[in-house]
Amino acid sequence: MWNRYGYKINVHLIRHGKTLANEKRLYCGFTDLSLTEEGIAEIKYLKIQNVYQKCDFFICSPLKRAIETLNLIYDNPIFYIDENIREINFGEFEMKSHNELLNNIDYLNWINNTEENLIPKGESKNFFKKRVLVGFFNILNNINNNIKNLALVTHGGVIAIIMDNIFKNEKNFFEWQPSNGRGYIITFNNEISYKKI
Repeated sequence: MWNRYGYKINVHLIRHGKTLANEKRLYCGFTDLSLTEEGIAEIKYLKIQNVYQKCDFFICSPLKRAIETLNLIYDNPIFYIDENIREINFGEFEMKSHNELLNNIDYLNWINNTEENLIPKGESKNFFKKRVLVGFFNILNNINNNIKNLALVTHGGVIAIIMDNIFKNEKNFFEWQPSNGRGYIITFNNEISYKKI
């Protein structure tokens, strides 16, 4: 487990606001959607309610829904893009619903073993997990020691991968996925803890 040996840092993992794919319950990974009007309104409301704490460094998924969310929450700060914290690539399943795919043999094979089975023209969960964790721990290992509050604005699957890896056996993968605009603050200190956003 990564440890800062006494140097405290809070990592704010925030899921992007709502998109059309969220509203229609479609698989959306690499598809580059913007927030809906409802998604924008929800983020603004959460901000007014002081759900988000101040941060002094910002890293974001390259996808529009994450960038738009970061800019709404933190008033257009300087931020850095990290390709490793984008959502899983759903390949041929992108922008389709579960019901639309029920007659697709590739989809049925995938949901039977999402860990190992590759999505056609996409990723397996194992590949996705390795990509996300390499990116996340690379960020932590290279962050300036003066940074006290780091914001990562990303995706539900990415957040679930990180939380499931750090806090093993506490919940299952799907239980770790926050709703849109929500997430967790992980505190790395002598001990590692978290609280919900």
